[in-house]
Amino acid sequence: MYNLLRLGEVETDKNDRPLDPAPKILSVE
Repeated sequence: MYNLLRLGEVETDKNDRPLDPAPKILSVE
């Protein structure tokens, strides 16, 4: 998951929380 965050492809809200992490993770894997 940390690698995913480093990619910076996950859209985040003002709190830097991933808006839609699950699909993104599946896409990367």
